Amino acid sequence: NLKRRGYVKFVKNDSFKFTHKGKKWYQKNAFRHTPLRVGSWDGKWRVVFFDIPEEFHKKRNTFRYRLKNLGFYSLQKSTFLMPFECENEVAEACSRLSIVQYVDMLVAESIGSKEGELKKIFNL
Repeated sequence: NLKRRGYVKFVKNDSFKFTHKGKKWYQKNAFRHTPLRVGSWDGKWRVVFFDIPEEFHKKRNTFRYRLKNLGFYSLQKSTFLMPFECENEVAEACSRLSIVQYVDMLVAESIGSKEGELKKIFNL
């Protein structure tokens, strides 16, 4: 299927190589489907919140989908939580979607009354 669509071409020894078109396709899809690499918890919570205008609703939905795909927990429609380092991944998503000015992140040592429940959700 990838060959038929022009994304890969076969080379020696039954291996394949991405075409230029295939490399673009891979970069687009790897961004959408790559989960966050989780390390050990440093005791801090990352809270991402955003206010993306309605005119960018597709970008807002894509960003929300990306956060969920990375393993973020949704506190509200525009507020997500992660107990692991994720600053680079969030910055990359914002940059790719051109929404940097609408997104903020807090790093907190306590998340309040829901902390016990959230620790259970993240198996901490």
